[in-house]
Amino acid sequence: MNAYEDEIQELLINLVGQLPELDAQTQGIQMFDAPRLNAFSMLAPDERRISRFLAALLNPKEQHGQGTLFLNAFLTSVWLPPVKRQTQVSIVNEHATFWGRRVDITIRTPEAFLGIEVKLRAKQQANQLKDYVDDLKSNAQKQRTALVFLADQKPESAAGEVIRMPWVKVIEDTINQKQTYPLASILQHTLPQVRAARMRAILEDFLAWITEHFGDAAMGSYEHDIYIDAVCNELTDPKRRRALGAILTAERSIHRKVLDLIGEAILASLHALAPTFYVDGANTLATGIAQKYGSWIIRQPHWPENLHVGITAEGSNFSEIGFGVSAPDGTHEAVLAEGEMAAPCPASKQLADEFRSRKLTAPASTPHWPWFDQRNPKDWGIEFAARILLESPDGDIAKHPNIQLVTKEITFLANIIDEVFDNPDRNRKEVRVQ
Repeated sequence: MNAYEDEIQELLINLVGQLPELDAQTQGIQMFDAPRLNAFSMLAPDERRISRFLAALLNPKEQHGQGTLFLNAFLTSVWLPPVKRQTQVSIVNEHATFWGRRVDITIRTPEAFLGIEVKLRAKQQANQLKDYVDDLKSNAQKQRTALVFLADQKPESAAGEVIRMPWVKVIEDTINQKQTYPLASILQHTLPQVRAARMRAILEDFLAWITEHFGDAAMGSYEHDIYIDAVCNELTDPKRRRALGAILTAERSIHRKVLDLIGEAILASLHALAPTFYVDGANTLATGIAQKYGSWIIRQPHWPENLHVGITAEGSNFSEIGFGVSAPDGTHEAVLAEGEMAAPCPASKQLADEFRSRKLTAPASTPHWPWFDQRNPKDWGIEFAARILLESPDGDIAKHPNIQLVTKEITFLANIIDEVFDNPDRNRKEVRVQ
């Protein structure tokens, strides 16, 4: 060994020796503080439940006891006049329109008639927002009208009339569109004025949930600070600084290696179904999802052309990660990482029909990915890799709960496709998603 290798080995031996104590401290934090506990995450809310929660939050007469605090913060953010405590306010969930559609929330004050359409993942229906705008105008009683589109997607109709409200991040592509502050920012500014401790805790949980789902949530809970502090403390010893520097230079390589180990775990699970599954295109997971719209995809030789299961990046630098079934429908919206149109899959419609016949509803879908799901965390950057390493039982990445979930869902989908296109070599044991 040379001097550098000796220093690195000494540093690692010292840190490994501290791990039992660090792990014990982490377990203590989890036991007594439960930093990851979040009621919204436990309930796994859908758009209807989130709409009902928002309606209750904005209603001055609801049990949160904060009067007009939340409503006025919302109204002023979309350039509508605030209300007084004694003002008559009507808030309705699922307001029925003339065309038989339903606006998630409507708010009527003496001076305004406001609609809120909430989208978590679902796609917009044809002319949906335009119909809502027209309905609000036709039902207004000389009040100002506005439709707020609470979503991280572009309005596909009435773009110049809808007010875009992102969940967490400010949207940049808003040419010829109205945009207000993110909902997280609006509610965050009300926190210092919330007097009820229980309401403050609920609001903080909600803000943490939407930040986790729609923002760039940090590595997670502050229990990881224990490990961070242990490493940073090594800087106090000048003899170990070079070793830390050497490890920092390997940061990107370690990150990519962790992602590739995840890919190997997924492929091993698919090989348990049939040994003929193979990676098509990018050889490793890290290479596949490094850039926006890049993907790491797997298929069987007998599957129809351009049909795969796999993982894709909807954002750049390993962000907005999702997984599912890739079967481009041939439209101009099905694009590749290089911006080119994806080659169509001849079985795209057949597969969509098969999912419907089995009553398997995709969490989301795109022209490229008819079955698409995003589970938290959506950012698979360096901090994600660090958390996977810290939290994997016995260091086995394949046993980490997040990786097990993604692996099971991809295996489940691959098993369905094999059934549809009848692979005689498939291991026919039943596969279920837990």
